[in-house]
Amino acid sequence: MAGGNVTNGTPTIVWRCNGNTEQIWTVDFIAQNGRPPFLVRNGTNRNKCLSVANNSRNNGAQMVIWDCKPLETNEDQRWLFSDGVPIGCTIFTNWSSGKVMGVSAASKHEGAAGGWPRCLTSAITSI
Repeated sequence: MAGGNVTNGTPTIVWRCNGNTEQIWTVDFIAQNGRPPFLVRNGTNRNKCLSVANNSRNNGAQMVIWDCKPLETNEDQRWLFSDGVPIGCTIFTNWSSGKVMGVSAASKHEGAAGGWPRCLTSAITSI
């Protein structure tokens, strides 16, 4: 999170791991049976979740932090995870849109925005 800011609407960005809590994300099962989809909660405030800005389904949509929403309205906060073999990454897919989260123009530079549609090549802390 840019500058450690975890207020609603703050974009996710690529940044080297520095141990700050805003870079720590936890995965919570939504279903009681331990099956997907999942919520991705922020380490600074577990009431904040990884979201798609404006619930967009457009390519290039920004990933942001937002208050975790009730189950009936959190389609933009539901995620599936899979192994990106053979390219060696974890693939994060939005449950509602079916779009894959990635980094703008596949950039690995600090400050690059997270969005659709590339494969993530680092930990979830570096979107």
